[in-house]
Amino acid sequence: MSAMLLALALAVTPPQNGFCVRNLTEEPLFFATDAGDGGRSYAELESGGMLCTAVSGAPAKGFVSVFASPDAIEGCSRLARAGDLVDLLEYADFDRCLWADPVE
Repeated sequence: MSAMLLALALAVTPPQNGFCVRNLTEEPLFFATDAGDGGRSYAELESGGMLCTAVSGAPAKGFVSVFASPDAIEGCSRLARAGDLVDLLEYADFDRCLWADPVE
């Protein structure tokens, strides 16, 4: 991991009533967060980019997902809990991505 990405990893606090996903690969990828009834968010993230979901009321649980492009059918998903920051370290199709453990 580059020094810049490591500095980013140490400087982010996700919302207590939501979660974030961050692209720590070297390539732009399409990300989604899904907090169920709390809503969904989508964005193409460059290296170091981050997408968060926060909901009003109870803390959110949900999924973070990544795809090669908005048109891709296959990608990778991971469960996220309230307060999680989920980092993607390496992308591979068909749920073979390398994720970092959420910051505790």
